[in-house]
Amino acid sequence: MATLATYQVVIDEPFTLGHQDQLTNDYHLSFQVPENLDTSSPAILAFRTNPDPVVTLNAQINDMVIVRQRFDTGPARSWHEVFSSSVLQEGKDSQGYNSLDFWTPRDEGEGSSDLGYITVSDVVVFFQITIRSGLGPAPESSGVTE
Repeated sequence: MATLATYQVVIDEPFTLGHQDQLTNDYHLSFQVPENLDTSSPAILAFRTNPDPVVTLNAQINDMVIVRQRFDTGPARSWHEVFSSSVLQEGKDSQGYNSLDFWTPRDEGEGSSDLGYITVSDVVVFFQITIRSGLGPAPESSGVTE
């Protein structure tokens, strides 16, 4: 069987995490993947991030930590992490959704999130699906002649 790369946009809006009074330190999302997910190929979690000034960001899919990263510079950037796509099948809930959680931990010494906050946006999961080879004969002519 052949494979095809595809993706699922999880969220296109920004959310900000931190430990200041007006901010939350975690954000919960969910998304679906098709039944023909190729679990032998790796997947990629990608997102845009804008940390200020020092913060640690964690992300997990279906209770498997995918990202644990300390950011200590302020410029906005894209971040991606390759992970096993088998995580996407193992954690499906009863409605077929995968959970994706971002959080900023407390009390991690030098990387403590108490020092700053982080804005995350444009979260996308890339993965591969299997497709049938030889999908049959070409479609018949529409009857239009040139």
